[in-house]
Amino acid sequence: MRGLLVVAGGLLLGLWAGSAAAETSWPVKPITIVAAGAAGSSSDFLIRAIFDPVSKALGVPIVPEFKPGAGTTLAATHAAQQPADGNTFFLASVAPLAIAPRLYKDAKYDPVRDFSGVAKLTTGQNVLFVGKAVPASTVAEFVALAKAQPGKMNIGIGAGGSSFHMATVSLPGTRASNWRRSSTSPTANRCRQR
Repeated sequence: MRGLLVVAGGLLLGLWAGSAAAETSWPVKPITIVAAGAAGSSSDFLIRAIFDPVSKALGVPIVPEFKPGAGTTLAATHAAQQPADGNTFFLASVAPLAIAPRLYKDAKYDPVRDFSGVAKLTTGQNVLFVGKAVPASTVAEFVALAKAQPGKMNIGIGAGGSSFHMATVSLPGTRASNWRRSSTSPTANRCRQR
């Protein structure tokens, strides 16, 4: 995590120094970080962990703006509609940039035209876990259980069109299951309680 703080801090401080060299004052107003996650999600954690120290260094608030829903396209559309003035950043995963535009033909943004990559902040893995009552302790056991009980598995995913969703539907036997979609944190909490 410390390395991420250095990268993010260096990134925004570098932008600030570059603007100072160009004899402009940036930032002059709060910076907004738009995220597709909900409050309390991993997006929230990342924004606070990485950008709170950057906010102190820059002397302006960095405010998270959460826009969960619609397979991450709400956040992406909102971020794309903001003025290109350097005061709004979009914290994005692969979902709104690569998956959603291909799943949702009516996406109101173009990831290539509307966004410019600034920095890679994290990498992550998709994790499959089951409630205590589910008799599966490996992926193979889970797939066998899903195949043996078509349509009876309840599967929770963070968002439609997310990498979690794509990974899960690629598992044999899960396509006929009952899907529950909400932000990742509430989904994980529901699974943990079972």
